[in-house]
Amino acid sequence: RADAPLSLDPGATLIEALKLWTYACVLTAGASLASRRRASLGALVLCGSALLLALVTLAHGIADATQVFGIYTPRLGGKGFRVAPLINPNNLAGYLNLGFAAGLGLLATDEPPLPRWLIALSLTPIVGMCVLTGSRAGIGGLALSLLLAYWLLKPKADETRDKRRLFRQSVGAAALVLAVAVALAGAASGTRLWHLLFEDNLSKLRLASAAIPLVRQYFWLGIGRGAFESVFPGTHTAPDNSIFSHPENFLLQWASEWGVPITLLALGGILLVLRRGRLGPGESRVRRALLAGILALAAQNLFDLAFEIPGVVIALMVAVAFALRPGEAGGAAERRPSRVPRAAQAGAVLLVGLAVIGVAWRGGNTSLTMDRDLVRSALPTKSGDTAQYTEFATAVRAAMDRHPAEPYFPRLAALVEWRFRQNPLRFVNRALERGPSEGRTHYLLGQILAARGLKAQALLELRSAAEFEPSLVSRIAAVVLKLTLDGAELSRAAPEGANGAPMLLALAGRLPRSSEPTALALIEEALQRDPANSKARIRLVKRLVASLADQGPTCSDAARERCIQSAKAQLAALEHLRPPLNDLATLRASFLLAIGQIDEALRSIDGACAQMDDRSACLSVWLQAVAKSRDGAALTRVARAVQTQICPNEKGCPNLLWATGEVALSLGNVELALGQFEKAAAEDSTSARWRGVSHQATKAGYPGRALRAMERAVALAPRDMALANERNALRQSALRAIH
Repeated sequence: RADAPLSLDPGATLIEALKLWTYACVLTAGASLASRRRASLGALVLCGSALLLALVTLAHGIADATQVFGIYTPRLGGKGFRVAPLINPNNLAGYLNLGFAAGLGLLATDEPPLPRWLIALSLTPIVGMCVLTGSRAGIGGLALSLLLAYWLLKPKADETRDKRRLFRQSVGAAALVLAVAVALAGAASGTRLWHLLFEDNLSKLRLASAAIPLVRQYFWLGIGRGAFESVFPGTHTAPDNSIFSHPENFLLQWASEWGVPITLLALGGILLVLRRGRLGPGESRVRRALLAGILALAAQNLFDLAFEIPGVVIALMVAVAFALRPGEAGGAAERRPSRVPRAAQAGAVLLVGLAVIGVAWRGGNTSLTMDRDLVRSALPTKSGDTAQYTEFATAVRAAMDRHPAEPYFPRLAALVEWRFRQNPLRFVNRALERGPSEGRTHYLLGQILAARGLKAQALLELRSAAEFEPSLVSRIAAVVLKLTLDGAELSRAAPEGANGAPMLLALAGRLPRSSEPTALALIEEALQRDPANSKARIRLVKRLVASLADQGPTCSDAARERCIQSAKAQLAALEHLRPPLNDLATLRASFLLAIGQIDEALRSIDGACAQMDDRSACLSVWLQAVAKSRDGAALTRVARAVQTQICPNEKGCPNLLWATGEVALSLGNVELALGQFEKAAAEDSTSARWRGVSHQATKAGYPGRALRAMERAVALAPRDMALANERNALRQSALRAIH
């Protein structure tokens, strides 16, 4: 039914149906093979494929590759170890963990298909590459695989001495493999691995918690398999139109897409299968190890979702088929003759598969990402081109039909309708209905209302946009300031509480110089709302310093002392920040210069720029202090600092060298000044720079250096006749001076 669809993204659901059919085929084929062959065959296939994957990933890392097999460039970029057949490091770690568990089973079995030393050797790159991924859940899954394998493979009290000795040997080999692999991985990655393992990024946990409202909203029947990425924006706003295809937790994934009742039934069915396939005391050690790998992979998927990747799930189906096969280790498998001929079984599976492929190809042969790219490529480039508009309208309507719950497509349609002087509100309403917390939709609606002269409604929508998507505050502020410069209205345009502080700061930063009192009031309000906001304190100090230095209306006459005390209070608060503000010395020196305490400013900043985040700004303030103090020794120190701390790698180098030369010239140090001017011109080799050097040398009474600089300028601009004439005049002056 149209009012109660089975899926909110039918195309994605058809693709998922095709994937499920593939998994069923692999499981069926694996179970058929497992009923006739030993479990060690399945373990050997899994361990071998994991080894091959580890070696291929290692080769990509050594080559610092940016393409998979030199052919495919991942959409998210990356290079080295992050470019492999399984691009996501978490999924890669899950696959390798499954292969590692299979290898442990081969080590512990009585009759391994390969020499034990060769099996142990093959496990080393698997473990090493798993550690190199830096996946915390993947490394946790590796540790869990070891613990579960130890518990499941540990000999019982009634087993023979040979079994116990074999177990001890297997444990020793596994420990050696683990130690060598971890040591090699640590040596290869260095501090990068430590950073990945112990970073405080908990975004995946926040993403999982953000999916809970979706589960509650579609508790009974879910949103449809595969529809998560197009429906999730309705309950969670992502910056930059990012798409989240999974909540990084397979239970939440199933519950949101299938509904909670079906998820519980599925878990019950899985537990029933595990119970029927439970392992007795005489079962194969390989099967036990495979079961350990399966359970560890399931635990990892509570934090890193690899169950949505076909490559991982196909390996999982092979592991399940051999782990839960009937029969005892080493004995003949029990087989019941089927009443249905194998040819009929194969034909039925083939027909079902062809039907699923046909339906999926017709209705689900594009993904949400592909459709976004397609619609963006069809965006009209000319506002009056009717053909382009028609092409876009067709593409966007088809995309909305395929992804009816996605708010991105109606928002894009509204934008194009607005550009073509059509009615965009019908699409805006549809976008808001599907994603009420999408900041970009509110931002677009605010612009539309502002263009129609509806100031109050526009400010309300822009405020909602800033609340839902703080990353847009700079753009939103630009629109708000076109509507009003009134301080009260600007304050109301910011979200309530601490969330409004970024918006207030963005508004203050864009206000014109004539609205300085309003800007200061907005910054102070941001600080009142969020006292821990160091950006607000820094912005306030800079504004006060600028007004004190220029004797602006905000800090003139009677208000000057109030500005000084306010700036001192903010600087004192910034001193107690944890971590401390790196550029505090620059701020303090700027303040001291603004209130005339020149010697104290020079003492506070002299030699302090080497550790600053913004060394160019620090050196500029240091130069100002030197110029006002007229300290020749400090000038030499700052000139040396500019040469070593900024030049030649930073963009500010030429300007700072030139400024140092001007300060040196004002202090009478002509030789240092000309040297700085020439270094600046060498760093920024343009005709204008060398012409300036020539003029400075001429003023200082150095005609030879002036002529050489002018020759460099003419060489860089040979067609500039004015430069050529100046050069000729300098030559004649030099000849007259000689004669």
